[in-house]
Amino acid sequence: MRQHGRRRVIFYGCSAYHRTGKSVCNNALTVRAEVLENAVLREVEGVALGPVVIQAALDRAVECIVGDRNERLWNASGAASNITGAVPGTA
Repeated sequence: MRQHGRRRVIFYGCSAYHRTGKSVCNNALTVRAEVLENAVLREVEGVALGPVVIQAALDRAVECIVGDRNERLWNASGAASNITGAVPGTA
């Protein structure tokens, strides 16, 4: 964290370099947290909200809805068979 005027700004960088210097790590690169976090979020959004992922999610949702509906129909059909089989004269 560094002072920039009156406000503090958070940076990402190699903590080994920061603590011990070049004897442990040559990576002196630092990036403002705000800049890096926004870049990461853009990439994640680009992948997570891409057409392939959206289509897969929609396909899975439809599969779940149709599967649940078919299972309910199957269970209802089985229950109706059990009821009619148990009532004399309906089999």
